[in-house]
Amino acid sequence: MWQNILPWSFSLLQFTREIKGTPELETKIVTEVAGYGSQLGTIMDVIEVMQKEYPIDVKTLDEEEAYMYLKFKEPVKDIGKLKA
Repeated sequence: MWQNILPWSFSLLQFTREIKGTPELETKIVTEVAGYGSQLGTIMDVIEVMQKEYPIDVKTLDEEEAYMYLKFKEPVKDIGKLKA
């Protein structure tokens, strides 16, 4: 058996039923304010602005901090490429 699973084939119900908070509120936020991707994109944009204002030198970070920083930067870069 083979099934093609596409990200746009999932319903909002599938995303919100696993939420630990209030599913009704999450549904309202996602449908009336901004989707998860939009919310996350806004957060990533703000962090990028902050990073430009207060640059981070990876060499001054410990191993775990450097890993977290680079783990954040990689998808930001990849998303930027896709948007371009």
